[in-house]
Amino acid sequence: MLLLTTALGAGCAANSNPASAVATVDTAGMGSAGADTAGVDAHTIASPPSDAAVPPDTAEATALAEVAPFADQGVDTVPPLDLACQPQCAGLACGDDGCGGSCGTCAPGLACVSGACACVPQCAGKACGDDGCNGACGSCNSGLTCVDGACTCVPDCIGKSCGDNGCGGACGTCGAEQVCANGSCADTCSPSCIDKACGDDGCGASCGSCDPGTVCSSGACVCQKACQGKACGDDGCDGTCGTCTSGLSCVEGACVCVPECGTKACGDDGCGTPCGSCAVGETCGATGQCEAPAVSCPPVAPFGTTVGTTVADLSLKDCDGNPVTLHSLCPSKAAWLFGYADW
Repeated sequence: MLLLTTALGAGCAANSNPASAVATVDTAGMGSAGADTAGVDAHTIASPPSDAAVPPDTAEATALAEVAPFADQGVDTVPPLDLACQPQCAGLACGDDGCGGSCGTCAPGLACVSGACACVPQCAGKACGDDGCNGACGSCNSGLTCVDGACTCVPDCIGKSCGDNGCGGACGTCGAEQVCANGSCADTCSPSCIDKACGDDGCGASCGSCDPGTVCSSGACVCQKACQGKACGDDGCDGTCGTCTSGLSCVEGACVCVPECGTKACGDDGCGTPCGSCAVGETCGATGQCEAPAVSCPPVAPFGTTVGTTVADLSLKDCDGNPVTLHSLCPSKAAWLFGYADW
């Protein structure tokens, strides 16, 4: 005669706990065996202890279960399920995959911005010209030309033999008895500075000079933009040296990616770097928070009898004879299974 007793919970005695149960089964020709306690999920079959004696012929048996909450009953913490992290790269070309890996890398010259590869303006040391992203590093004041990323004055003496060349120099000189009038040497000249605060007076002289920080443009002193080496930001003349592409911010005249994690515990920070990583078995949700894998209660098919599969429902009776089903314990985080065999 073999008496097989299994229990979920501790100390199931008569009338001691209505959620406890005991069941027995007769078998023949078996040796004695004892089973250690083991923490298992409420609806998952656990592997038998390696040192337990397992009878060669297994008879049908019933089991009893009782949920023992960890904090209330002082039960040691059951190790978490060893579930592999699932990378979250749908719609992403680069950046963190939520599992400490990467969804991809960007080609040279491109930066990862919110999961997409974006062009990064190349304006270091340039005040004007192409930024490499179909934009401009800045613009030059009237009268200046962009040469190799710098606003440069290019002398203009076309059709002129004397007078200002537009860059503070002269296009030529006239004879001792001549004066320069409108770019040509003439015997007499009448200065013309009407509506002009600066620039050539038409006779080789100047109508005036501009204050520091301003330049002469078409006879008027205008603000001189301060955009040397800047790709964005204030130009000092109530304008801008350029704008940054979406996802980048202007910091001290340069377009840079500024990480934004806020309350996020995981996921991309907007600059291709993760805000954090999740524990094994957790995944990074859409809100940037680590989420535990979903559990379906009551359990649904298919059911199995191998390690890691879901066992079919089992109806038991507690110490008072009340029916208890295994699947009714599904919402609980864990249960204790006790086993004892003797004959």
